[in-house]
Amino acid sequence: MDKDNLFKALIAALLAFVVWNLLTRAFRPEPPPPASQQEVVTADHKADPVIRAPRDMEARGVDAEQFIELGSTDPNIKSPFALALTLSNRGGGMVSARLRDHYETIRKEQFYPIIGPVKLKDETLLYSFVTESINLRRGEESFQLDQLYWHAKRETIDGTERAVFWIEFFRQGEDQPIGRLTKTYILRAPSGEQAPDALELVLRYENLGDESAEVIITQLGPTGVPREGLRTPDGSVVSRIDYRRVTVGFDIGGQIDIESLQNSKVKQGSGEPLLHSDQSKAGFAWCGLTNRFFAVAVALNKGTGGSPSSWTAQAVRLSKEDGQTEDLSFRLINSAVRVPVQGSTTFSFDCYLGSKSREVFEGNPLYLSRNYMQLLQVDYYCCQWAPFVNSMVWLLKACHDYVPPYNYGMAIIFLVIIVRTCLHPLTKKSQIGMARMAGQMATLQPKMEELRKKYANDKTRLNQETMKLYQQEGVNPAGQMLSCLPMMCQMPIWAGLFGALNSTVAMRHQPFFWWINDLTVPDALFYFDHPFDIPLIGTVASFNLLPLLLGISMWLQQKFMPKPAAAAKATGKAADQMAQQRMMMYVMSAMMILFFYNAPSGLTLYIMASNFFGLVEQRRIRKHLREEEERGGKPGGPGKSTGRKSIRMPKFLQKLEKMADDAKKK
Repeated sequence: MDKDNLFKALIAALLAFVVWNLLTRAFRPEPPPPASQQEVVTADHKADPVIRAPRDMEARGVDAEQFIELGSTDPNIKSPFALALTLSNRGGGMVSARLRDHYETIRKEQFYPIIGPVKLKDETLLYSFVTESINLRRGEESFQLDQLYWHAKRETIDGTERAVFWIEFFRQGEDQPIGRLTKTYILRAPSGEQAPDALELVLRYENLGDESAEVIITQLGPTGVPREGLRTPDGSVVSRIDYRRVTVGFDIGGQIDIESLQNSKVKQGSGEPLLHSDQSKAGFAWCGLTNRFFAVAVALNKGTGGSPSSWTAQAVRLSKEDGQTEDLSFRLINSAVRVPVQGSTTFSFDCYLGSKSREVFEGNPLYLSRNYMQLLQVDYYCCQWAPFVNSMVWLLKACHDYVPPYNYGMAIIFLVIIVRTCLHPLTKKSQIGMARMAGQMATLQPKMEELRKKYANDKTRLNQETMKLYQQEGVNPAGQMLSCLPMMCQMPIWAGLFGALNSTVAMRHQPFFWWINDLTVPDALFYFDHPFDIPLIGTVASFNLLPLLLGISMWLQQKFMPKPAAAAKATGKAADQMAQQRMMMYVMSAMMILFFYNAPSGLTLYIMASNFFGLVEQRRIRKHLREEEERGGKPGGPGKSTGRKSIRMPKFLQKLEKMADDAKKK
């Protein structure tokens, strides 16, 4: 490739990257305003249209808001529960829930707020798990319940803490209720196979009137689930990336299949139906909302409130008036259930609020039967093959658990050593081949210059004679593709490590040393007072040192790539090619800084450490080449023996090299 074509290709690649970056950024949500202890999201709530109470009926509760605490948010109080809940009688909702075994920031000042309130456009607050409405007679209007104050009481029964909310329905002018809706939150301490954050939500409607009722309940899911992006130490969100998505599990003959929808794919409005491709055979099993490391899942207990097929799920996108995405939730709606006079119907849900933990999902038989592992694996991208990501997680965990000093940063470096050792034969083969190729091309330059002058006006003949010269001298240009194999073998590892860092909650807030205090986010030597945007990088909130060290390591690795003496003395066209390669070295080093500036520091650490270990490896290879040249070996000469045992390559690589030789002979 000549210099003009090289720069054209570089400019085209840069333009393509800029266009792609701008397009993806155009569809990314803006970051929410900074939050300290609890995120309160401003949103425009759009519920089902035309929801109001019938004129001849009314719902009666109380006149003031009341709060109930289950568990404890005080770190100084030893609690048997892994959750700390704040509940309100407004809509029977959950104001907030915090996980006692995780913290919001690396300072470990506040337990992790897995859900929180959402501020609506009219300044009212929308809580999680509010019962939005109830329809008592099919075809007639519904009671709007999410902003009404229900009756409330707190109970402690057999080691469980309970919050009970209820609201009654009356005909106007009458004092005897015709129906009662009761909502109970039951928080249990862990025991046996039960999950450590077992929360049950029970909805019960009692028909107290003199005619049967057909009950339809609209139940909202969690709100205010954090984006779990890049945060400053005080908890302010600065990342534009939104990992949140809604996932629905469908029961098909006892097997759980899933459908998933990212936040950016949810339309604004009353709700996006989440249906299975074979809805006629699928029954609702559970619905979950996840961010990067945590999940809230609501599963219908079988045998309550009709069959699972009677429930449907909707993804709900709450947004501000300007349309910028702020919050994501889901809504559960049941088909009409007939309740006879003086009868009742009960809907029971198991609620999981916790981390997307492989150990929890695979270690609990109930979660395993519900296929909650999909809440974790659904976040893998197409280039992150689930078995490969799982293998990376297993390797890192093994290095962390069994190799001192039991640090995930050192585990990543141990992984580098393992990978580099396994790839050493291939790396040595490819680098020696590249060095010999460079020497051969430098030696052939005088003959190639003669061919260029002789066939300057006949490109076809020039190519034919050039290939004939290569064949006579034993040069195999197609064999250069083998030089890319070590890098190509590393790419799946990079993708797998990226997936592991973005999904393994055990690595969240795990430090390496000094300023690297969280391997799942960019290292931040210090934070800027005002974050700013750079087109090729995105939001820059801190000075990240590791990407700069990565760029330096990439430049050093390219600079000290083994080269034979003949290549160093190249002139003419060969010298121009060497200059172009040096230019590519600078460009690639700069691009690596841009690509990985906002990448997880664990991934940047891996690539940087791999490059520095590669420098040590290259030193040994350069020594091998010097010894070969001192023995008089002609680099790249056919049939020349180096006096050392040849490097054995895997069979598939030998076949690839043979294919390259065959292509050269044609």
